[in-house]
Amino acid sequence: MQILLEICSGTDVGAQLPLAPDRPVRFGRTEKADHVFPDDKQMSSLHFAVEYNERGCRLLDLNSSNGTFLNGARVKEATLANGDQIRAGSTVFVVRMLRDDSLFSSQPAAGSIPGPEMSAPHKPAAPASVAAPVAPSVPTPYKPTDLPASSQRPAPAALKPGELPSFPVSVPPVSFPVEPPAPKPVAKPPAPPRLQDLLAKEFQPLYALLDAAREPSVLKVIYESKEEFQSLYEGAQGQQLAHFAPYLIRIPQTSKLIDTLAQHAWSKSWGVFVTCDKPLKELRTHFRHFLNVKLPDGSTVYFRYYDPRVLRLFLPTCLPQETDQFFGPVKQFLMEAEDAATALHFLRGSQGTAQKELRLASA
Repeated sequence: MQILLEICSGTDVGAQLPLAPDRPVRFGRTEKADHVFPDDKQMSSLHFAVEYNERGCRLLDLNSSNGTFLNGARVKEATLANGDQIRAGSTVFVVRMLRDDSLFSSQPAAGSIPGPEMSAPHKPAAPASVAAPVAPSVPTPYKPTDLPASSQRPAPAALKPGELPSFPVSVPPVSFPVEPPAPKPVAKPPAPPRLQDLLAKEFQPLYALLDAAREPSVLKVIYESKEEFQSLYEGAQGQQLAHFAPYLIRIPQTSKLIDTLAQHAWSKSWGVFVTCDKPLKELRTHFRHFLNVKLPDGSTVYFRYYDPRVLRLFLPTCLPQETDQFFGPVKQFLMEAEDAATALHFLRGSQGTAQKELRLASA
């Protein structure tokens, strides 16, 4: 994977700055930095650094005077994903993660999102072919001359009326073709379910955690649905970040929002689906506990767990106690895999979080 920072403001708009793996690349106003922006008077001499390795790509603020902002939120340290926007001083950068000479989604996302490589999606084995039955061979018609010479008898003399032959007539056995057994029918695998059917039937009562920072249409869909919803942010700062906030929305079984999200949100990392029988207010209180988490070094970072790219990597690493704590009142999570034709289903397991893969119908 190649990671670049593309400059989107200032005198160097359009320039792409590559990052070197396994070492921090520093940005600032003076020659102390690896990439220097002398014309940006709002940028500190050493403002921020970016580093990436096999664990992901991270942004580090270097005690800058005016702060480092990720998608509008000031951060000290955060995990980056493709499309994230970094602002230092008056200069804006966009994270570009390239793999196989192509870009991932170019939509910006808020907060910290790890972007490691994912394994190839599971492909079901092709069904075994059934050989066509072989037509039975037809035996050659019997002829008396086919018998061994020792078993042939001379033809008897002509018989008088009512007279029986003086020797028994031997009739050779005649073989008949044996019909082969009919091939056993091969059971067809069940047809993969539609995402809409899963959400409406198997994952009720249903909620969705949606990320308004993914694209402007997310918030539009939430408002137009007329369903019960609430931002996970609150207070004056929450109002200022309304367009970047995560939203919890309750989705009734007959809601048209199920079709809307299945058609327009799936595969775009808009959010994750949750099954829970608690009211929205109680579930929101639970999820707010995880917006900020402490790292082993004691620092606090913003945790964007409602992004499927984050949650599908985090949940399999949880120990049983961590799984119970994070799930709380939640019964199960459903989210897209890297391959959008596969849904990932997470539940509590004896060893932590249990994971299932569900292949979805193409339409």
